[in-house]
Amino acid sequence: MRQNANLDQMYLNIEISSRYNLLDEIEDIKEIIKGLSFTARLQLHSVWCDSKATACYSIEASAGADLDALKWELYDLFRREQMGHNGIDVHSKDESVHLDPDWPGDEIF
Repeated sequence: MRQNANLDQMYLNIEISSRYNLLDEIEDIKEIIKGLSFTARLQLHSVWCDSKATACYSIEASAGADLDALKWELYDLFRREQMGHNGIDVHSKDESVHLDPDWPGDEIF
């Protein structure tokens, strides 16, 4: 994994970061954000990847955001763009939703 001293940054007006500043994770986050609908992007404040858990994300949305719609849009994007994830928390000031880890082949269990 490529590492950089300070990769905390803004991308399309969304703060993005990675626990260990891994460039590959930052690039993955950018691809996900780029794939979101304009409406979904307007609702997001930040995306953080937990490098310790790998492919595990915490996503902060604005108060009043449609978290259920965001959750399913993110589910589809992570399946298509990253092949899966180790869990995604989407939260706002008012509520939170969670996507359990999901990888190809999980559906057979």
